[in-house]
Amino acid sequence: MKFEKDSIYFKGTGGVENKTYEVTIPLYKEIDSEKSRSFPRGRCIEILLAKANTEEPYWLSLIEDKKKYYWLNVISINGIMRMNLVMKG
Repeated sequence: MKFEKDSIYFKGTGGVENKTYEVTIPLYKEIDSEKSRSFPRGRCIEILLAKANTEEPYWLSLIEDKKKYYWLNVISINGIMRMNLVMKG
């Protein structure tokens, strides 16, 4: 997992087939890459993102292109963005 100011990069292997997954997610706005964290949780990875500008209100979207991805689940609670990557074959 690599956090950039405007994107998240992930590459890893998993599942019974040991399949390789790789994705770059362009973000809606900039994040603080030093304060953002990721946590492996079995079949998914939980990601906590810290906004670069904490003075602005909530984001309208997490990702730049606003598409819906079946492997991406985003929850915003009290301004904290929680993101789960669920890699399925």
